[in-house]
Amino acid sequence: MKEPFRRLQNVRWEDPGCWPPTLIYAAAVLAFMLFSALGLYVCVWRSAQPVLVDLQQQEAALRAELRSRYVRVNSLALFRRQRAEIQRKFVAMQTQLPGATELPSLLVEISQAASDAVLEDRLFTPGNELRHELYAETPIRMRLTGTFHQLGQFLSGVAGLTRIVTLHDLQIIPAPNAAGSDALQLDVTARTYRYLDDDEIKAGAVAARAVDESSAPLGTPPGARP
Repeated sequence: MKEPFRRLQNVRWEDPGCWPPTLIYAAAVLAFMLFSALGLYVCVWRSAQPVLVDLQQQEAALRAELRSRYVRVNSLALFRRQRAEIQRKFVAMQTQLPGATELPSLLVEISQAASDAVLEDRLFTPGNELRHELYAETPIRMRLTGTFHQLGQFLSGVAGLTRIVTLHDLQIIPAPNAAGSDALQLDVTARTYRYLDDDEIKAGAVAARAVDESSAPLGTPPGARP
């Protein structure tokens, strides 16, 4: 085992022509491997590096999209439950808004609440209907006269209606020409609401579009806003 090492010690490294054949072959193989590795790096690795970087970026983007879609898929069941809850609440709200044919009966219920409280009805005047995007409201000017407890009974009766009725501009003063009595006068505006049917909603959208187009400057294409 010591003989090869002794031979290596006797080799004149500065004169490759005097190297043993085995050492020359080994040096040639090593040089070939080094030049091959260098050639691979220069010709293959460096030219493929931009492609590798681009592929890594694409992989990162695809992984991010996969995570996003995974979250969306997992949230789908929650979204469906929320949608069902919103639909349930919407249906419940619709039941509190009368249709066009039910509005007169609601006005009768409000008037009946005043009669049940034994109030003197001095004014009960429905106003013009005001339409919004999905619903319409009707104001009712009322002037009622009675005792404090009778007025409270009326307000409680209105609050207990199954339909939505809101009270505005409420004012209570001593009843005129009732000196020495505890009679009070209630001035209030009650607002009732009803939902619009599909035809009314479409008609409102067409009317709004016509107003927009009529107010547009000359030369503006139909349906385009200025």
